[in-house]
Amino acid sequence: MNMNPLSHTTLPAMIVRIHLTGGSVESFVQESEAKARELWERIDPVRLFAQQRLVIAGTHSKSVFACSEIVRVDFVQQFSPCWQFPDGYSDIVELAEADFRRHAHLDEPRAEAVTVRRVAEDGRKKSVTIE
Repeated sequence: MNMNPLSHTTLPAMIVRIHLTGGSVESFVQESEAKARELWERIDPVRLFAQQRLVIAGTHSKSVFACSEIVRVDFVQQFSPCWQFPDGYSDIVELAEADFRRHAHLDEPRAEAVTVRRVAEDGRKKSVTIE
């Protein structure tokens, strides 16, 4: 991957932008569409942040980022649609911390009653409510 700043009049095959917690953005370019497609096929979006570090290597250099310091990774390319969402997800959005706290109600824990129903071996139904 080429680590030179963008200076071309035409877009490269892929641009990878790493957004960090401090507000900086590091950009990397892959000119070859074949190599960009190969990279795109090897990336598993479910596991991208499961590792401790994200390493981006070029011909003469290597950049290492702690995944805990990465806010977002952009893969800018035109040859492939977005990945399918993992099972159980239909949409992913970015929220500011204030919006997340307002919608998550972290400061307002609520006690919810849970009812567990079981059928005993003798066929009788049992119901237990836990609050």
